[in-house]
Amino acid sequence: MKSHTYSLPNPWMFFSLLNLLVISTWYIVCHATDLMVPDSASYMHFSTQRPIGYPYFLWGVQYLFGSLKILPVIQLLFLGFSTAYLTTHFFCLTKRLFLSIFLLIGCLCNPNIYHAFRVLTESLSLALLMLFMGFFLKT
Repeated sequence: MKSHTYSLPNPWMFFSLLNLLVISTWYIVCHATDLMVPDSASYMHFSTQRPIGYPYFLWGVQYLFGSLKILPVIQLLFLGFSTAYLTTHFFCLTKRLFLSIFLLIGCLCNPNIYHAFRVLTESLSLALLMLFMGFFLKT
């Protein structure tokens, strides 16, 4: 069985544009969901039962933009950036275009992406995980 390797002139641009297409589709389909869920208030009020990083992130978003309505866009963009970073370095390491596209689609078409539209830490945690995996592949 012959394996196909590809060379892209600018893999970062290719995966970023593909990522933007998937993220835009998610936003069009899911943007009308409720921002707040029962756990959201504990993050916003710096509950001692919650990690400290996400409440500061929420505070920063609210300070910069005046409300949290822009939060889904910011979380989706961060997910998009980290997924593009991961898939770009995966492609540079393996030179397998199909597997890299499959990785991108797999990262962005899982049920946890739905949490990006809410005040929950899951989307930020997933984005940081993908970013660190991209750093790992780069080294």
